[in-house]
Formats: sequence, structure tokens, C-alpha cells
Amino acid sequence: MSTLSRDAHLLVPDVLPPAAEVDADEIALERTGFDSYALVRGMMVVGFVEVVGRVHVVYQGARMDRAVEIAQVLDLAAAVRVLADVL
Repeated sequence: MSTLSRDAHLLVPDVLPPAAEVDADEIALERTGFDSYALVRGMMVVGFVEVVGRVHVVYQGARMDRAVEIAQVLDLAAAVRVLADVL
């Protein structure tokens, strides 16, 4: 295992803990991987955020493999606001 992959978790701080509530129309974040989040409203997944370097890519849709990219922003809170605005 290379040093980069072993210590990669140190490079990206946890912005929000898993399943943290966000005050954007009651959208909750659930961490689904090292650099990805599912955005949940009620009991339904409404979108996803993938962290790619410094950019947060926002997808709308219930399934990641079918979701559509709708924005690229520089922080997680802005990503949630973007998705809340289109719902």
C-alpha cells in the first residue's frame, strides 16, 4: 500500500459526520464512501455528492448510476443548497 493511499483519509477532513442533518429543506447527508455522500429527503435518496479534489460534484437522482450531474461547487454546504433549489 502506498503512503498516499494509506494516508489519503488525512487529506480530506470530514466536513459533516455520517447522517448529519443539514438545514436545506431537511435534506440529510449519509456518507456512502470515502469521498461520496447520498442526499436524503424523508426516506428517499434525491441526489449524491462526489468529492473530486477540491470540487464537489452534485448529482440529482435516486440511483447513482442513473443520476444526472447538475452542478460543481467548492463546498459541501453549497452542494446541498444547489440540490435543494432544484427539488
